[in-house]
Amino acid sequence: RDGKESVLSISVKAYGEPKYLKTVGKELFSPKPKVDSAVILIDDISKKRFGKLDEGFFFKVLKAGFSHKRKFLLNNLKERGFKTNERFFEKAGINQKARAEDLSLKNWLVLAREIKNKPAVF
Repeated sequence: RDGKESVLSISVKAYGEPKYLKTVGKELFSPKPKVDSAVILIDDISKKRFGKLDEGFFFKVLKAGFSHKRKFLLNNLKERGFKTNERFFEKAGINQKARAEDLSLKNWLVLAREIKNKPAVF
């Protein structure tokens, strides 16, 4: 709802098209959680969104990007050993000051391809 993504939301979108169906109230669970739940449907489940990109590599990049929520994505990737730089972000259409939660699935796919296919030049 807040426009922020997570590892879970990007993972679901990588394999299919999620659709919200309905809310399940917290009072229906025991023990009662603090929040309501949602029922979703995931259509068109496949690996086609990855194309030729290795899905294992994609998820390594994704998890590295989310390793420290409040840090900039570029710093998270560098700290986790990915050879990336500002040019990769520019080619992927991503602000250098972006955080992992700000990127769409498309941004993540483009960024992972850039990192995988091109050596970083510093």
